[in-house]
Amino acid sequence: MVVHCSAGVGRTGCLIVIEAMLERMKHEKSVDTYGHVTCMRAQRNYMVQTEEQYMFIYEALLEAATCGNTEVPARNLYAHIQNLTQTPPRETVTTMELEFKKLASSKAHTSRFISANLPCNKFKNRLVNIMPFESTRVCLQPTRGVEGSDYINGSFIDGYSQQSHMERDSQSVLKVPYLSVYIIEKCHQYWPAERSARYQYFVVDPMAEYNMPQYILREFKVTDARDQYQLCYRAALEYLGSFDHYAT
Repeated sequence: MVVHCSAGVGRTGCLIVIEAMLERMKHEKSVDTYGHVTCMRAQRNYMVQTEEQYMFIYEALLEAATCGNTEVPARNLYAHIQNLTQTPPRETVTTMELEFKKLASSKAHTSRFISANLPCNKFKNRLVNIMPFESTRVCLQPTRGVEGSDYINGSFIDGYSQQSHMERDSQSVLKVPYLSVYIIEKCHQYWPAERSARYQYFVVDPMAEYNMPQYILREFKVTDARDQYQLCYRAALEYLGSFDHYAT
């Protein structure tokens, strides 16, 4: 295997250590991240460059040790789901529930939520236990002299690094109701209903609303007041159904 990133030490080092430790876990049932990084640095300087990369190695290995190999061939998916719905011996819940609980048992360190935990940003988090990682959070264009003006509780998911709203030119917004088992209060109406409204630099004009059996489609015109640049129409889709029956 040939591995190389930009400098050939940071991300490359992470991948090599993780691959080596996974093999060691398989054959020796142990890990030695520090020892392996030290060994690599004896062969090439600065392998695994940052503390964040070093922490990622441990998190990846912990996930592998806790969850194992969860990959399933597509042809075996039906049988796999059937197995997940069964209750193992000496257990009171299904394998599906046990698997999901493993996700909840993985706790991220507070150092990954630097901006979200700043005093000027805490009130912007609707739920105190749902915050964006510093490495994947959406950064707004900051307002000069206003601390925290670049913060919003939003994240880039699955590597779509150009898909935040407004500044990244997303064309649609999807809103689904909160699960009643988690929160009773419904989402605040953040859009103008009858007349235009200004949100700092942006003017939002409601253009049309279509009431469908399962959703409401709203169209808006958005204008940047700084240069009068008119952005494309924005479609806001509000799903009216409920996901409560999926909750346990």
